[in-house]
Amino acid sequence: MRTLLNQSPASVNQEEKQQLGEIIDWIPELAADSELKHKDWNEVQQLSTEIKSVFQQTDFSQVDATLVGRYFLLVDKLKQYTGRSETKKFQS
Repeated sequence: MRTLLNQSPASVNQEEKQQLGEIIDWIPELAADSELKHKDWNEVQQLSTEIKSVFQQTDFSQVDATLVGRYFLLVDKLKQYTGRSETKKFQS
């Protein structure tokens, strides 16, 4: 997202935008393959749905700072589950 935001509106790389959209779509699948508890997986799925919605609403030709801020807030919330999954893996 940062890469896309740093590009001039006229030169937003559509391939990079599509790739980020695909990565966002993979989040629930990656979480399902992890050691997350079911409750945590549900949270990850909800967060990824919200991230996807915010990403789809983002107009790179006229960026809304509130929307971008929401995107990064959701990403930060999602990061906490990465730590939980890794911790559980190493405790086994």
